[in-house]
Amino acid sequence: KSYFDSYYENQVKSIVAKYTYINKDKEKDIFIASSFMNADECSVRFNGYITLSREF
Repeated sequence: KSYFDSYYENQVKSIVAKYTYINKDKEKDIFIASSFMNADECSVRFNGYITLSREF
């Protein structure tokens, strides 16, 4: 039950963030990452990422 509660109780929120990495040659890698958080923990689960573009 406590594993289930982590994902459905305590004000669970899905967080999606876009990350852009730029190297010294001005090439970019762009990712979107997703995770869950609740009122007790800042990171309940990392869901993974999607690569939008990769230049290096």
